[in-house]
Order: sequence, then C-alpha cells, then structure tokens
Amino acid sequence: MQRIIEISKKTRAPAAQICAAAGLAYSTFRRWMRRASVGLPLVSNPGPRPVEPLDESKLFSEILALAHGEKRTHGTGGLYEKFRSSISRRDLYKRIRRVRSMVSRMRKDVIKRFRWNRPGTVMATDTVEVKLGGSVYNVQTMRDQASGYLDAHASVSVPTDLWMAEKLGATFASQGAPILLKRDNAKNENGSAVKALLDEHWVLPLNSPEYYPRYNGGVEGSQNEIQAELEKYDVPAPCPQGHASAHVARAIGNLNHKPRKNLHGKCACGVFHSGDRFAIMSKRKRVKLAAELKARAAKLLAQKGGDTPRQARSAWRIVVEEWLLESGHITEKRKHVLPLFNVKRCS
Repeated sequence: MQRIIEISKKTRAPAAQICAAAGLAYSTFRRWMRRASVGLPLVSNPGPRPVEPLDESKLFSEILALAHGEKRTHGTGGLYEKFRSSISRRDLYKRIRRVRSMVSRMRKDVIKRFRWNRPGTVMATDTVEVKLGGSVYNVQTMRDQASGYLDAHASVSVPTDLWMAEKLGATFASQGAPILLKRDNAKNENGSAVKALLDEHWVLPLNSPEYYPRYNGGVEGSQNEIQAELEKYDVPAPCPQGHASAHVARAIGNLNHKPRKNLHGKCACGVFHSGDRFAIMSKRKRVKLAAELKARAAKLLAQKGGDTPRQARSAWRIVVEEWLLESGHITEKRKHVLPLFNVKRCS
C-alpha cells in the first residue's frame, strides 16, 4: 500500500491507474486505506465466532426500528457494531433482509386500493413524453378509470391550460362528461381555463395527494403502454404534428381493443360503450352533489382545525372518496376480485 502511495506522489498518477497496472483491485487498496486510518491491520484473519449470548428480542426490535426502504436499509453498520460480539455480519444482514421484506409486505397491505365499478364515472388525465421520428411530443391522456378506455392528444410543446381545456372539452363532447376528473398538481391541469371547463360541465376535481404518485397509478400504467406501443412503429424522421397525432390515435385504438384480464377478456372499448355515457348524472344532481360534498369537506376541515390549502385539498379528497364508496362507484380492493360489466360488442 505504501509503495502505491509513493508512486502516486512521485508520478501524480491516480492510485486507481497504478493499482490496475499492478494487478491489484482498487477496492482492495481503498479497504486497506480505510483500515489503516483507524489503526486496524491491513489484512485480518477470521477471528473466533461470537461468544456473547444474543438477545433475540432486542435484536429484532432494533432491526425493526431501522429505516427500511424497498431495497436498502439505513443504519445497518451501526447496528452491527452494537451486536458484533454476538452475531456475525453475514447472519445479521440475513435477518435484516428478512425484516425488510416483511416490512415491505406490510406496507403494501395497508395501501388503500380501489376497484372502479362504473364506466364513465371517473376520468383521469396526465401528460407523458413520447419520441416519434426523432421528435419529442407531449401526449395528454384521458383514461376512464373503470374500463381503462383511453383518449389522447399530442402536442409538440408542453401543454398549456388553454390547450388542456380545449382537448378535455373535445373528449367530454364525444364521450360525455364524467362526474370526477382525477389529475395531479401540475399547473396546466389546474389552470383557470381547465377550472372554467369543469365548472361548465359540473365535473368535480380530484387531485392526487402531494408526494404520492401511486394515487394516479392507473393512468401512469396506461402511459407506459402507450410508449411501448409507439416504440413498435417504424416512424421516419421528421415526424410533423399531423403524423404524430395519427400515430398516437393508432396506438390508442390498438390499446382500447386489446383484451384485458381485469375485464374478463373483454376490451376497454366494449366495456366503456356498454352504457350511455351522456346519462351518467343529470345537471341538477351534479349541482346538488357538488354542494353536498363542499359542505361535508368544510365540516371535516372545521373538525380537524385545518386552515391551509393542503389541508383543504386533503379534506375534499376524503369526502369524495367516502361518497364514491357509499354510492358504489368504487369498492376497496382486498382480494383480486374482478368487477362484472355488462359488455356489448364494440365497432
């Protein structure tokens, strides 16, 4: 190790380069440096097995209290130093992996999952970037939550709220307005033009919780499918706006007519068009529902003592989800039970 350090000082060559020339792994050199810095021998032979009795319950509690991620656990080195006289590093890490797996399963079990029962009730929208003929396009997707039926529009630039309102309005005109529109917290999806459109059609907004992308996982899964479908197409460059829109429409058509396991082998188009999309809820009932939900949200906010915009959004989301459950539009998914749809043939 000293020889490598001396050569590096004389030649100003990186230690990694000298190690490679000497046939020594750079990771080994770095390990020697770490051990030397704390006064340990560079190479140590395996010592005797731990001899102190191991407090199993205390160790399990300590492991459980660590910060467990999906693939990593923070604080394992400090925990090993604490129990090194009672357990080997290998055995400790095996236990940590088992606990991390258990914690991960528990987290997934408590995540609230919904099954959307009635096509046309709730629509979700989001933006995804796609590459076509060397050009990047922004595709705004609109997805029916129950059937997975898709509509999409391509833009060469980042969509503005005016563009968003125009495309959402076209979708509402052709498919009927949903009761609720799920969206994230992007400015263009929450702009004044989009708000005016939702007010015009009495469509209620349902925003995703902040820092919780899985809330809108269904539409994001569809976006991944759109990207995968477009990658199958041989699109020559350049790809103008009109051609991009045609390619996106082709991909959407293929996905809408793809048999789905979660639809009992039916396609999204057949399920979505199995009922009258324009008779989901009358304007009178929409006005009444909006007033009722706003009153419930205000009451909940007052009970919690909240007064911030974030708390107001949280209260609104809670009462909307409660109404969806009460009305049978959604059910909490506890097992992999598929909803039954009345399906007609799609053209």
